[in-house]
Amino acid sequence: MTPETFSRKAAPALAVLVSSLGLLSSSAQACAPDFPNRYFDAPSTQILSAPEAMFYREVSLIAGCETPSPRDSGSQESQTALYDIEDLLNALQAQGLPEADISETIARYAKLRRNLGSLNAEELQAQMPEAVPAEFSLYLLGAMEYKYGNMLAAQAAWEAVLALPVYERINRSTWAAYMLGRTATDPDAATKWFHRVRELAQVGVNDSQNLAQASWGWEAKRYLDQEDLVTAAELYLRQYQAGAPSAFNSLRTVMKRAFSRSMYPLPEDNPAYAFARDPITRQLWTAYLLSLETDRYYWDDQYKADITRACQQWVRILKEQDVKAFDEYQHFAWIAYKGGNIKLAKEWLELAPEKDGEAAWIAAKIALHEGNLTRAADRLNLAIASNAFPTYYPALYAELGRVYLAQDKPQAALTAWMLGGHWEDAAYLAERVLTTHELCRYIDQHLDGLEPPSEEEFSTQTLARNQQQLHDLAARRLMREEQFQQALFYFDADIQALAERYIALMQTAYDGARPAVERAADFWEAAQLIREHGMELFGTELYPDAKIWRGNIELIDEATSRQELATYESGPLAPTREELERLMQTLPPDQRFHYRYLAASLGGWAASLLPNDSEQTADILYTAGSWLKARDPQAAQPFYQALVIRCPNTPLGRAAAEKNWFPESTLLAGKTLDAE
Repeated sequence: MTPETFSRKAAPALAVLVSSLGLLSSSAQACAPDFPNRYFDAPSTQILSAPEAMFYREVSLIAGCETPSPRDSGSQESQTALYDIEDLLNALQAQGLPEADISETIARYAKLRRNLGSLNAEELQAQMPEAVPAEFSLYLLGAMEYKYGNMLAAQAAWEAVLALPVYERINRSTWAAYMLGRTATDPDAATKWFHRVRELAQVGVNDSQNLAQASWGWEAKRYLDQEDLVTAAELYLRQYQAGAPSAFNSLRTVMKRAFSRSMYPLPEDNPAYAFARDPITRQLWTAYLLSLETDRYYWDDQYKADITRACQQWVRILKEQDVKAFDEYQHFAWIAYKGGNIKLAKEWLELAPEKDGEAAWIAAKIALHEGNLTRAADRLNLAIASNAFPTYYPALYAELGRVYLAQDKPQAALTAWMLGGHWEDAAYLAERVLTTHELCRYIDQHLDGLEPPSEEEFSTQTLARNQQQLHDLAARRLMREEQFQQALFYFDADIQALAERYIALMQTAYDGARPAVERAADFWEAAQLIREHGMELFGTELYPDAKIWRGNIELIDEATSRQELATYESGPLAPTREELERLMQTLPPDQRFHYRYLAASLGGWAASLLPNDSEQTADILYTAGSWLKARDPQAAQPFYQALVIRCPNTPLGRAAAEKNWFPESTLLAGKTLDAE
């Protein structure tokens, strides 16, 4: 890394100027969604497994600062040019030069920067504008020699910068000292220069590139190269505290290297022993081990075994060295639990701060191991109420919901999963475990009163979205049960209008006092409405329609998943008899996309009210049958038969008889039925 590494926003006028000189670049990032976890049918081992720490969160807590935000992106060369031009512009303006002279000087200087690779020292000095201060020209000379690989010449130029009187090197002292540290071959000399960078920045010398921050990282790398992981970690943490987001990945690199050496038997070879004696690295190493996610490497048994062994070893080292750290005992208990030493985890929990959220979480896990659901729920609620780590709320609420379900408290489980943002789990309870009456009562009495667990925008938006989804789920369930008027109360405005139209059409379609052709028109309009909007009006959220995935994924009946879980789970989190009985009483529709069958059936009613050999009759029979023919030819067969028997003299009827099935050509299909 060189001074080009860091970026920031320049003044608008300067940005325009530099952009015109061709010195800026940009980059973009993109990400893709993935499927969320679901917990209602997860094996108990997943719930009982140790919580997985978020290393970035733990690092921020250890550092005592928020996670640094990244600066603007850009190439090293373009960013260095931006800062160089900005500093030179400020220096020239401070001299009181005319704007025209400043612009000309900046343009000539920028051209020299772009052509460094084709100049020599004499040419650079000859072409350097007279108005450019010596600190800029000397630094640029060093940069040119550095570009050619002439390190001694580069260092001499940068030392010349530092030899100038203080008031003549305000802008390039940190740059020169930083690059002297970067190019030093002796580690002690490099450390000296990096200290000098920070000293200069501290007394107010211009550090436009924030090189004091970067110097921590390069000093840390010197120790990392020497395998002094304790010092390297401490320096990277200092860099993190100084606001460098890149320091997080550097810390993780140190921890990864330590992990690769943590199996060495001798203390002098195993960094874990040195980590235990240092408060900073002790916390970092504990946090790193807690963050290793074995579930992501379920195929790698050796890796999972190494994690367990490292946790067990760390617990043993902490115990051997009799570490006393009141604020860390909850983490010690956590690591002991992850390593399988529940007895020691309980001992350390006794020493942990009272009402500590993380300690409560581990206590909940231990309670589940011991089959105590009541204490597990109590400890999970305490962990949530501690407000210590909102980042972990989704996991805490996921486990709390599962505990409540095991206690036959589906409404409480629904609340937990709603607050945790676990919509698929909440939908399972709302669609299969609760009765329709219980669901509606829950919505009316509790749902709108739920408050997001944190003030983060994501948490607020997720709960609001899931609240609306639960209303819609209830409405569709009521529609399937033909409780139409009550369903209207829960739909949002757009779908409510469609539902109202469907209900009105069905009322007039079944009115036998009306003319047949009018009734047929209503039946057919209702059929088309259901075919187009059936998912929104009647679809199940989970099995069989999978509205949760817009119908694009075919799901296994969640009741089957729970029943299978009951066959091999016998612990406290196993499905209860009451839940399994509820599943048998709240059955889903028989077919996936069942509303298409309803739409086709309504089309059949419409056709039954129209005369034979009518093109409108043929059109309806053809269209209604086509809705089913690809997925369920047997269900479409009656429509084909009616088409060829009732409408043999229509184009559609003749084409169907010739093909012995629905013809490919739509002919008149899709024509709106005229109710005249």
